[in-house]
Amino acid sequence: MGKRRREEPAQGEDYTPTSGPLSEALELHAQQRCEMFFHYLFYMKALLDVIYIRNQARNKRQIVNYLAYIQDHATHQIAKGRRIPASKRVKYSSALFTFDKQSSDLSDITATNTFSTDAAHFCNLGISPRLATQIDSTSSTEVRLLNELERVAGDTCQLPQRINLGPDKVIDQLHRELARIIFFGNVRDSATIPRTTWANYKKYLDWAKQRMESYVDAERGKGNNALVECATYYLRFYSKQLENPRRNHSNSQWAVFRFISAAQEWSCQNVNLDAKNYVSL
Repeated sequence: MGKRRREEPAQGEDYTPTSGPLSEALELHAQQRCEMFFHYLFYMKALLDVIYIRNQARNKRQIVNYLAYIQDHATHQIAKGRRIPASKRVKYSSALFTFDKQSSDLSDITATNTFSTDAAHFCNLGISPRLATQIDSTSSTEVRLLNELERVAGDTCQLPQRINLGPDKVIDQLHRELARIIFFGNVRDSATIPRTTWANYKKYLDWAKQRMESYVDAERGKGNNALVECATYYLRFYSKQLENPRRNHSNSQWAVFRFISAAQEWSCQNVNLDAKNYVSL
């Protein structure tokens, strides 16, 4: 999960719920994690492709090994989590709660009003320090792509700590495995093989649904009702009906996929890369 930075509320600071119902926050979080996963792959591939093109222009022989620059855990982090010790909780008890993993009622809980929160990564994949040594600092394109990659890798949102250590870890592991599967093997020809594809998007949803359903079964057996309920909120996104997008362009999953791919197509235009090598509908 990467090391979490933590902070306590400032003296007199009033923490009020700002994220809405946990059910809505976690369904959206599941979607955003999917989006950031594909953006991470896109920016990693785009940056290494640009470096490769530059080296080839300088007559340097190089094979792009994308996997060499992916790290399994977060190396960048935006924002901090929060820890309020027991001795100070009475001060905030009117606004904050203890997350009870065995609770059967989360109706009063939002994603930000528990005593312990984590800055939970959307992607939770990291960037090898080796990558920075490959950058030409005089290239605005390379610097821009590196900045975007670091932003995606470090982006977070506030979640109750127990959720970040529970159902969210299921997706962390999924990202580690899928990133390597999607990049695996295509070393010499990777530059012309898109990663943001409808097939890969469906694979992501299928695997996420299977993993989260297994997690639900395991936690239900332990009596962790609150974690089971939270996992079902993730499943709301993964279980949305997948239809043939060419027959139903109003399908909600197709809309998410097109949102991801359109952003990457736009990025390609801005750095003079051929979008067909990155996105396939």
